[in-house]
Amino acid sequence: MRSILRSSLFAALFLVSAATISAQRPGRGEAPPVLIPKDQVVDEAPAPALPQQDPEAGARQPGIDLGAQGAAQAPDQRVPRPIAPQAPRPFADNRPLLEIDGVPVTGGELNELVAYFWTFRPGSPDLLLRDAVAAVAPRCAVQARFARELPALRARADAALAALRAGRTFAEVVAEYSDDDEAPTADGRYEFLREVAVQPFDLRAHTGNIGELKGPFLTQFGYHVLEVLAYQQDPDPKQDRTTVRHVLVMFPFSGDEPRAEIRAARDGCRIRLLEPGLRGMIPPELRGRIVE
Repeated sequence: MRSILRSSLFAALFLVSAATISAQRPGRGEAPPVLIPKDQVVDEAPAPALPQQDPEAGARQPGIDLGAQGAAQAPDQRVPRPIAPQAPRPFADNRPLLEIDGVPVTGGELNELVAYFWTFRPGSPDLLLRDAVAAVAPRCAVQARFARELPALRARADAALAALRAGRTFAEVVAEYSDDDEAPTADGRYEFLREVAVQPFDLRAHTGNIGELKGPFLTQFGYHVLEVLAYQQDPDPKQDRTTVRHVLVMFPFSGDEPRAEIRAARDGCRIRLLEPGLRGMIPPELRGRIVE
């Protein structure tokens, strides 16, 4: 990933302060850029490696399985947990609610994140909404900065997706298209718990069907194409564990440590509210960025 040296594709909801960067480039798999430094991971419990499922067998659907006799079977614990249908969705439609450096943030995008958060950590919808805005702010700021480059980046991500759908292996596509060259495997594979990934990578990794290609979708690092390979639900939904592989077409950051650039873009962003009464959903640390 152009020598990112411990940079994290995964930043837990808020973009955390950059850790001290080692002067020596780690070997493949030693310090994969998609994982948060261990001192920033919260409540991560050791867990055995997940059994790998065959993506070619088709996507497994979450929920209750009605057997041959129509009797309800226990939900499959080896698929991502569905978003709770009773989860709050604060907005009635997908209208734009605010702009971050000119990039619109819609009610639908915030609804999706709030419902996802509530599924494994129920709480005040107002606080979850602030978390959702905090999660999208870095991506919007970086997206605005690289607006001119977006079409070419998207074309490359589309080409990677087309290659996968045409039958090329993930390892081949990663080698040709992906900027994540520090993944621990040649096919760009990672295993992680919830909220150790930037949004919506975290959401897609914990809600996508097994074997289904997702994307291209945009995070603060660039465009991703993602496939969920295996999953294990835990009695505590916060401890659900996913195994994914992905292709990253990264923004053209100027240095070897993009997190500092992302943080600077977020901290310097301009937020414009498109409706009255929405100030309360802006996280306190970003309210100073609101402009009239």
